[in-house]
Amino acid sequence: RELNMSRCAKVLHTSQSAISRGVGEIEDLVGVRLFDRTTRRVRPTSFGKVLIWHAEQIVGQLGRAEAEFRALN
Repeated sequence: RELNMSRCAKVLHTSQSAISRGVGEIEDLVGVRLFDRTTRRVRPTSFGKVLIWHAEQIVGQLGRAEAEFRALN
């Protein structure tokens, strides 16, 4: 969402290097480049867009599960 590693790090309360390292580890894990990076901007590749979509679905499911847990209590 931020399209910038430094802004992303600020939102996530971590360092820019931690974000870059994490993205690199995920790229190594899945075997494709997820983002095109310049010194000023980060843009998702087509693979990145697919992973972002799935990640948003997972986060949404977790939110719904949390709401159901609260309702059960």
